Parts: sequence; structure tokens; C-alpha cells
Amino acid sequence: MNIEKSHVSDHLPKHPDHFTKGDVGRTLVVAGTKGMVGSSVFASGGALRSGSGMVYLLTDDTIQQTVQTWFPEVVCIDFNTSKEFLERYDALVIGPGLGRGANAVRLVEFFLENFKKTVVVDADGLNVVSENPHLQELLKSRRSKGYMTIITPHFKEAKRLMGISTAVDKDRKIARFGHDVYRRSLAKQLRDKYDSIVVMKGAGTLVYFGDDFFVNTTGNVGMATAGSGDVLAGIIASFAAQGIDALESAICGVYVHGLAGDKAAEEKGTHGILARDIVHYVPYAINALR
Repeated sequence: MNIEKSHVSDHLPKHPDHFTKGDVGRTLVVAGTKGMVGSSVFASGGALRSGSGMVYLLTDDTIQQTVQTWFPEVVCIDFNTSKEFLERYDALVIGPGLGRGANAVRLVEFFLENFKKTVVVDADGLNVVSENPHLQELLKSRRSKGYMTIITPHFKEAKRLMGISTAVDKDRKIARFGHDVYRRSLAKQLRDKYDSIVVMKGAGTLVYFGDDFFVNTTGNVGMATAGSGDVLAGIIASFAAQGIDALESAICGVYVHGLAGDKAAEEKGTHGILARDIVHYVPYAINALR
């Protein structure tokens, strides 16, 4: 079914009067490494602009200062394995710009195993999962323990997660992006393999968790730009941190993300939209839905 404006308006997080920043969502972002500062900026910015009261960033210490130049509101933190550290946050996004090295594997393993609230796994988080059977089992086991996970692959990442070759075949368009039937089939396979909510990114982004496909109706071609997916991951995690359930966080997240891109296109056109433009228009998109 199509994701409708009325549905998103009804399910967006509500901020009651007289609440503090700590009461409206603490989002943890685990992202970025040397040379990939943008991923940290865009994921954190998406979380901030979509209403999370506090956004914490765990990233390479060599890029923390740069991130805070963009968003001084972000709290940069160090890795900590204590129970109190994990319980401080209401939702987590892990993976944007994290790389595929040993440290990325260690972080993904730790949070999949120990974080007991909603986790959004994106970008390099998905890539290290696709390369590591142990991480695949950890991801799948989370729901049986009562913890929700949202995975946000584009078409090629989805194929990697299923162990399918990403080499370009005779039909280049299908090989790169997938037609709708193939995308839906992949989403079902991912749901079965990882027992997670699947956000299959692309034109008409699909959200799937077993009962129906939710098809996004916002967005435009200009959003096919570096960092756009990082913004989306931050938005979804932020909505989860603000208290709506994981599936609605994914549904509302893709709609708001696309609407922010549409508002950017209204002013700038679709040629040359940047991830920073999408971040900028997120609160305008949410305001239009109130």
C-alpha cells in the first residue's frame, strides 16, 4: 500500500508540553571514520532535525571537531561497554561511513548483541554484516530477544546481504537498481533471513515487515546523492528514540525524508541537491505534516 500523508501525520512523534530534551529522545549515532566525516554529519543532522532531544555521536576522534563545526549540538562520546552507557540511549543508528575494518566489525558486534532497543543498521554496518556469518546470526537473533532492528539497504547492499552477486548482467538497469518485482522479492528474503524490518531504498522506497509492502510516495531523482541515505538512517533512529514503534519509525522516516527532498527541489530543482539540503528541509517537512 502507498504511504499516505494522513497516516504519517497521525503517527509522527508528539512532544508534550513541559518536557525536557531528555524526555523527547536520546539518539546514539555510531558512524564515520577518517575520510568519511560527511556520514557522521548527515546521520547526526538527520536525527537532530527530525526532533531528537539529544544526539550523541560515537566516531573517530580525529573527525569529532569537524562534526561539531557543522552541528555543535551533537555530543561526541567515547566507546564504553558499561550497562549504564547502553541504557542511556533510546535508539541507535550504526554504520554510515564506518568502514569495513576490524573496528567496524567490533562495534557492530557489540551493539547488535548488547543494545536492547531499536537499532537501525545502514551502509557499512550492512556491508560488514554481509561479510560475517556471526554478525548475521546476531542480527537475526535480536527479535527473538524482544529487540527490533531496521535494515536500510539499497539494491546492491540487499544483494550482498543475500549473498547474490552484484556484478552487472545483461540487463544493466535491473542489475543496478532492480525492477519492482525483484525488489519486493529481495525484501521478503531479507525479512526472512534477518527477522528485521526492511527499508529497501530507491525510487518508491519499500518498507516491509511481513504483512504488507508500504511504498513511499515522496522523493525525487535529485535525492540520488551522496549522504542522502545517511540522513534517512538518522531520521528513522530519531523517530524511534522519540517513542514511536520501529515499523512506524521506518514508514514515517522514509516519507519525511522524501518530503524534505521535495521541498529542496522546489527551491533548487532536482539537479545538484545535496544531502545538506535534505537535512535543512527536514523540519519544514515535519511542520507541513502537523
